[in-house]
Amino acid sequence: VDIANAIQPANEEGSSEMFTLIVFIAIAVLLGLILLSGLLLINYLRQENAVKDTEEKLYQINHSFESTISNILEILENIYSGQNGQIDFHNLRVSYYSEFIALKSNLKDTFIEDIIKFSPLHDIGKILIVSGEEYDADTPEHLHYSESRAHVFKGYELVKRLGFGHVAENIVLYHHERYDGKGYLAGLTGKDIPIEARIVTLANTYDCLRTGGDNFQQMSHEETLNFILNQSAKLFDPELVALFIDNHQRFNSIFKISQSIQQRMAPVQREAL
Repeated sequence: VDIANAIQPANEEGSSEMFTLIVFIAIAVLLGLILLSGLLLINYLRQENAVKDTEEKLYQINHSFESTISNILEILENIYSGQNGQIDFHNLRVSYYSEFIALKSNLKDTFIEDIIKFSPLHDIGKILIVSGEEYDADTPEHLHYSESRAHVFKGYELVKRLGFGHVAENIVLYHHERYDGKGYLAGLTGKDIPIEARIVTLANTYDCLRTGGDNFQQMSHEETLNFILNQSAKLFDPELVALFIDNHQRFNSIFKISQSIQQRMAPVQREAL
């Protein structure tokens, strides 16, 4: 009995020490996990800050790039429209028409923004045309265009060198293509012609018909409406023609408002010359 009584306190003391050891180990593991979690959190936050810093820098670079492009566009448009000392209402209207068609076509917002921005430059190559220009002997035969067609390739080369992107390049290079394949320079047909070029072709033609510009005979809105309808699937994309027919009064409104503003500004412009 004495031996049993002597052993029992010893067992209780051993169990207590074992329990204390287990608790200590558990606390140590818990503290280790907390420390590890803290280190992981700090590392994650550092990475998040790095990502945010990177995103901010990319945003600043992109904003700077957009500002540069806007400045270049403004310079080009001023050169283009300033040759006769007047605001280039034609290209402004083409931009408005193109925006409206693009919106009705349910294109992406960023794509529409590019169309708005670059559609006024569709004929920008004309500022590079020299009357009676002669080609070098090394110039490939297929680049020997008439003056009326040379502006397309020259404009394309210009916007490509400036890095304006595919939308600008497609508008400048393909806006004289025809849906039936009888256009220039590439002779593309149907949906092979980029949508941005098909849109500008319709917008540009409508305005040229209304003003009598670009060697077109001047027409009323109703006459222009009939012309575009008759050229569906020939000169124009039939789907875009359908959008135009459904909303043709919007085009007429844009034209009339622009003409009204242009007439009011004409005396001011003449005085400035």
